[in-house]
Amino acid sequence: MHNLFFGGMSKYYYQNGTLIQDNQVPFVKTISCLSRFSDGTLQDFQQSLEMPKLQGTSAEFISNK
Repeated sequence: MHNLFFGGMSKYYYQNGTLIQDNQVPFVKTISCLSRFSDGTLQDFQQSLEMPKLQGTSAEFISNK
């Protein structure tokens, strides 16, 4: 299974090729793909392109009642 993320907010981001952890969860321009393989392992692939500017983020709550 593959999930593609287009910027937003992230606790982790790359800066000059180094993975940075920021507990303040800033907005990022990173485009990345998170893949889960059949053996259960995960791998994150940072794409070479970034979002042109910092974009907002949103969440939706859908009640099942």
